[in-house]
Amino acid sequence: MKKILLFIVMMGICSFTHASSSKKVAFLSSYSDLATLQANGDDDEAAAANWLVNTYGGTFLSTASVTSIDVLDDYDAIWVMIDRVGLQQGSVNLPVEYTALFDILEDYSKNGGNLLLTNHAASIVAGIGRTTRQPGIWGNGAGGENGDKWGMNVTIGLINDPVYADYRNHEFFVGITFENANTGFVGPDPNNPSLVIDWQVLPFITTGYKEDHNCMWDLNQFGYTVPEGSNTVAMYEAEADCEILGTWQHVRDFCCAGMVDFHAQENGYGRIVCVGVAAYEWHQNVESNPYQANIEKMTENILNELTKTDDGGAATLVPAVESPAFSVLVDDNTVRVESNAAYANFTLYAIDGRMMGRYTSDEMKNGVELPCNGCYIMQAVTLSGKTETTKFIK
Repeated sequence: MKKILLFIVMMGICSFTHASSSKKVAFLSSYSDLATLQANGDDDEAAAANWLVNTYGGTFLSTASVTSIDVLDDYDAIWVMIDRVGLQQGSVNLPVEYTALFDILEDYSKNGGNLLLTNHAASIVAGIGRTTRQPGIWGNGAGGENGDKWGMNVTIGLINDPVYADYRNHEFFVGITFENANTGFVGPDPNNPSLVIDWQVLPFITTGYKEDHNCMWDLNQFGYTVPEGSNTVAMYEAEADCEILGTWQHVRDFCCAGMVDFHAQENGYGRIVCVGVAAYEWHQNVESNPYQANIEKMTENILNELTKTDDGGAATLVPAVESPAFSVLVDDNTVRVESNAAYANFTLYAIDGRMMGRYTSDEMKNGVELPCNGCYIMQAVTLSGKTETTKFIK
């Protein structure tokens, strides 16, 4: 029997816990201590580690001290940043101090630990088996002068109307001011001179010297057969149980993933956030980077989310519940939405915050299969990028 599941009824059936924040984070480094890293290591790794220890309040952790999972279990989240000139592509080619710990990092993740993997370390997510796909876009040169400003586009699928996903209001980007792409980030396209550059970019680094160390996923390499109405981003998200939050600043299609949020899995891996865009450069070699605060703020936001715990101590990923302009209807094993408003997409979550799937507006209006009974969260993204969320029971 078809039934409309109202928000007020759900409030009495499904319960949510309020999260509190912790700062039990370690920066995992192949150097013995922060002073040695600062004296002998990469300048970007040193800047990031110094911020984590002396500003955020985290701990410096040498790989040499990690002899078992027990050492890592003291921390809610581990940040691994590797940014090295000359480093060859693939997780297997990372410095041996890190590859030797893949089994321990995998166990830590499967034991509920959360990981932030940035720069070349983003490839660790494949090295520990969370995805079979290695990042195929890789940069390892010494860098050079560049006249553009660099950042990240977090509006996915700009070539579509409506866009596939707009993450400008995502919790990772709270407190960051976006800038228009046409203010030095993206120039005219000679192959499309009529293109209006009217989207926004999350700014990371300014004009001048850049290392250009990408560690990103080329989604077009995966050979997907993409059904009509879908795209390669949606295909990989479904395959890997993740959300692609960012790409290169100029990208309007679905070619590549530069920032990926791999969701925590029930009886599986913890949450893993990867940032592999070259613009995420912690110590740009210029006189002053006016966007350094954005790098720090985004990193702070990510770590705060990774260390956010519920009353049981486990990371909580459940979206906040709001008053939506849509209704959720359940008919046997099918769930659909009904609304007079227009939406860009819908995301279905289990009550513990695991993403069950993301769907277009047409797919949700027609209905999608949901065979298992339980309490769920439906989150919609409006055409303006705002989110609306409600709970329902099947």
